[in-house]
Amino acid sequence: MPLARAAAYSALAAVVSGLCACAPPANVAGQALKSPTTTGEAFEGAQCSAVRPQTEPDLMAWDPGSRANLNRLRGAGVVAVRYEAVGCNVKLELLSHCIGTTSKYQFSPYSANQRKVAHNESELFAQLPIGAASLSADVKGGRALRTDYILAGQYALPPDATFRTTDLKGVDCARATHVVSAIYVGAFVMGAGESRQMDAKSTLFGSALGGSSSADVDVLSTEGDAEACSVAQREGTESNRCAVPLRIGLEALDAAASVSCPEGSTLQGNACAPAVAASPAAASALPAASAAPAVLPPPLASAPALPPAAVAEAPVAPRPAPAQAKPPPPKATPWYIQALLPSLDHDGDGVLDSRDQCPSDVETKNGFQDADGCPDQLPAEVAKFVGVIPGIEFDAGRSSLRPESTTTLDAAAKLFARYPDLRLRISVHTDNLGQAADNRALSGRRANALRDYLIDRAIDAGRVEARGAGQEEPIASNASEAGRAANRRVEFNLIQ
Repeated sequence: MPLARAAAYSALAAVVSGLCACAPPANVAGQALKSPTTTGEAFEGAQCSAVRPQTEPDLMAWDPGSRANLNRLRGAGVVAVRYEAVGCNVKLELLSHCIGTTSKYQFSPYSANQRKVAHNESELFAQLPIGAASLSADVKGGRALRTDYILAGQYALPPDATFRTTDLKGVDCARATHVVSAIYVGAFVMGAGESRQMDAKSTLFGSALGGSSSADVDVLSTEGDAEACSVAQREGTESNRCAVPLRIGLEALDAAASVSCPEGSTLQGNACAPAVAASPAAASALPAASAAPAVLPPPLASAPALPPAAVAEAPVAPRPAPAQAKPPPPKATPWYIQALLPSLDHDGDGVLDSRDQCPSDVETKNGFQDADGCPDQLPAEVAKFVGVIPGIEFDAGRSSLRPESTTTLDAAAKLFARYPDLRLRISVHTDNLGQAADNRALSGRRANALRDYLIDRAIDAGRVEARGAGQEEPIASNASEAGRAANRRVEFNLIQ
């Protein structure tokens, strides 16, 4: 018995020693901050594996040359990329010699004014994982990194477009993991400064006018014309001065994604847990980590399913039901390791167990209380303002609201004031009468008019996005007046 107890204490001491060795060095006040030379150094001590990678990643921390190349490639065809992560190193690589020619991007108006503020390495990785390593020095020593951006347009593939690896042509296609399904364009400014000042400033765009920095903001990067973006939002039109790629939507190709844990972590059950140094006896309780990079999961919006008729036409050979073998129970993690491991996300819903009020149940991603980690349903008063919203009418061919629309919009403003954590995307659709480009521009102006209406009634601008869908997403046939009336609609959707 004394020998067993001594072995347990030795294992505990080894675990504690290993965890302490991983702690990042302290920043000494007054010393110059050292720029990291490797990703591991940039995010030392950060739990990157606990952050779910973005399926619509932002590009403000990406290098300017890649942003310019993305704009060039979208004119040639469908853009292919390689998107993967190993630990804190998230890579987005444009494959210039791999282009899809079976579809093309279409412009539609899109309005959003937002900002991102990172006060530490973990927040920086969660908000701007692509290129974040080069900026990690700007969130140390009491400093914060802030990015203000304006979105004024979207270049997207048609809603019914699907893609397979065989649709791509070029010598780089064997390396492709995703195609770019949407490119959001606009203008941005990125700056760093004292944390409290960065939180308090109303906007950074003025800081970039006179040069590279102001008294309290170091402007790190700025691209695009904010004034031109404001005009493009208002008029629902394209602008070459407001065309910086700031965000992309990704659609995974049909090749199966490899699944493995990031560097520095091991697979424990269905979750990746940080690896710890332990004695040989304790190490035997932990599975081995895989060194292979983890290809990022596909975006939540997947390719549309086959219609029922198409499914019925495909004969399926009957096969015997597989035997339902009961899986062996998972091997328990020793208590001395379990007590020292950082918080994990055992149910895999993106909410860490330390903040998850329902650690065994998956969060319902519906834009409502998505941070508590619990399944839920929208309250009836909120559900009333999700989906197609009746009672909102515009003057024919214009973006001006008819007087009878104010009742519905005032009720919506009061509702969103009572739920300050909700974020809203407004989409306006048209029928197919007239030119498609004119309909897209008109729907953009109308969506922006609704957004302005809510902002004028004290709803924060960062909580409301506006999208002009034009005639591209009908829900009924445009061959009849009744169908065209159904297609002329306003939709509200909650976003995270």
